[in-house]
Amino acid sequence: MQPFVAGWREKGFELVLVTRDNEQQVNNFMEQNDLNVMVLFDEQGKAGKAYRVSGVPMTVFIDSGGIVRHSTVGWGGEHSLEIFKGLVTLLTSDKE
Repeated sequence: MQPFVAGWREKGFELVLVTRDNEQQVNNFMEQNDLNVMVLFDEQGKAGKAYRVSGVPMTVFIDSGGIVRHSTVGWGGEHSLEIFKGLVTLLTSDKE
């Protein structure tokens, strides 16, 4: 997934993980999924409440204006990559 994340940065997108998990759990997840991204620890669950998280993990796409464009619950490997690529294409189509 990391190559896609690097490509998104070039188009003005950033992937940020928000979690209530402990640091070791996050490190394991990052290693298993070959990710090198910013992680914010939400110990009190304020972000989850603000974005009405209905399941874990939940992916939320927020544009530069702060508008939620898409959200999905779960982590499905290659399927998730296709969702990410499609959304990045959709959201950047008017910028190119």
